[in-house]
Amino acid sequence: MSKRNLTKQAAAIAALDSGSKPAGQIAESLNVSRATLYNWKKRAQTDQELSDLIQLERQELAGKYFQLASGLASALIEKLPDATFENKAVSALATAADKWLALTGQPQQITESRVSGSINLLVEARQALRMYEQEGFAPADALECLRDDDPELYRALLTASHTGDQGGESTE
Repeated sequence: MSKRNLTKQAAAIAALDSGSKPAGQIAESLNVSRATLYNWKKRAQTDQELSDLIQLERQELAGKYFQLASGLASALIEKLPDATFENKAVSALATAADKWLALTGQPQQITESRVSGSINLLVEARQALRMYEQEGFAPADALECLRDDDPELYRALLTASHTGDQGGESTE
């Protein structure tokens, strides 16, 4: 396979990985089917030369998105007093930053998990203490581990000890 053809495939796969265009649009621009595009991507798992070229293309594309994001951020900072939420540069900056994150393998979103209010933290804390004790920790050491590993559960135990809360469990 020619070097030119491999370079074209690598660029297409890097663009696909970045999410900069839909797969159909990338395939159409190269006059190939989406299946061919995905076959190239699959082949890259076993073809070291293609895989290496994809990494180079990803780095180059990531650099371009980084430069774009940096330029837009600088321009927005200068225009901050006049900026509006409708500013198209803000959307372009977000898009460029998102593509850069995708190409560099960094998380593109932050997901926050919260403990549901329906879970009784005191019950969970006592279960955690029992688990530490089953692992061979003395009760005082288990409490220290819980304090270090899960401060929220530790606080639930402290609060219960100060208020006399039994937390839905009987004390034995």
